[in-house]
Amino acid sequence: MADRLPPVGYANGILTEKLARRCQSLLSVDVSQIAQAQAIDRCQQLTNIKFELMSVPESFPTECFDLIVLSEVGYYWSWEDLRKAQCLIVDRLESQGHLLLVHWTADRGILSLTGDEVHDNFLKLMPDKLRRIKSLTEDKYRLDLFEKI
Repeated sequence: MADRLPPVGYANGILTEKLARRCQSLLSVDVSQIAQAQAIDRCQQLTNIKFELMSVPESFPTECFDLIVLSEVGYYWSWEDLRKAQCLIVDRLESQGHLLLVHWTADRGILSLTGDEVHDNFLKLMPDKLRRIKSLTEDKYRLDLFEKI
């Protein structure tokens, strides 16, 4: 069970609610006021969640975490923003902390990057800082779990 974690981009709070039941404290970060209001409403009975409006990577929490979840967000970033976010995420991850990436893997379409490009670049740019310990690729999504070295 995680002690403290920030999910980034948690929209209407479905996953936030599930994660909050498995950790001591949780920081839910989203750029959308509407999505965050929905998450707050969904999770109002849970007292271990703090909500912050934040546009990652321009802003990032200052505390360190034992788990960071990046779900359905990375492919909206530019390459430069992805690199900034990678550095911030790894910097704020505690030693032996975990990073969970989950992204849709369909064609780029209107997105800046594909889910595969996001995941592959964490592997490529952080080989001395992150070790992949689990990977799952399905027809429409990809999940990678990393541990900070």
